[in-house]
Amino acid sequence: MDLFDTHCHIDLEAFDKDRSQVLSDARRGGVANLLVPAVQKSTWAGLLELCESDPQLHPALGLHPVYLQQHRVQDTQALAEQIARCRPVAIGEIEALRG
Repeated sequence: MDLFDTHCHIDLEAFDKDRSQVLSDARRGGVANLLVPAVQKSTWAGLLELCESDPQLHPALGLHPVYLQQHRVQDTQALAEQIARCRPVAIGEIEALRG
């Protein structure tokens, strides 16, 4: 049976040194696909690039509430525009921002 990990932040810097090994281990363990949710605007480009490089990684774009102090009101509009451009498989890690 192939598994689908619905929440894996494999794009984060903490995985830069061993990302390939982590993905290899996951696949050996039966995890065929991974949903990679974004946490803040500054990570969207890298996340999308990573997902484009591997057809088994699927992007979800969003603005995580943990980073509320770093988000800007205009990030909500930027999120809508990015979603329209790249059509991620999911919208996730969302915090509503109000001006």
